[in-house]
Amino acid sequence: MHGVWREPVPQSKKARLRSWPKKTPVPPIDFGDLARFVYPVKTLECLGAATSAPRSTIKTWLNGSHGVPGWVLAIVTAEIMQQVGRR
Repeated sequence: MHGVWREPVPQSKKARLRSWPKKTPVPPIDFGDLARFVYPVKTLECLGAATSAPRSTIKTWLNGSHGVPGWVLAIVTAEIMQQVGRR
């Protein structure tokens, strides 16, 4: 028997396969989810009162078929900040 004598490798030092979790993309938050978070009850009515926009326009914003103007996003974001400040 020729060769090199090797010391036994402890279990903690043995090379093992590492399985990392796959990176799954996080879906973006759409305006409908954000508005329902801020106004969980009667979302249409609350957005209508805050923006004075017609119901049909608000429905298109909530279902994502049309983009939301920046000033509406500012109103909803300000409401989130007010709710966070009250806690």
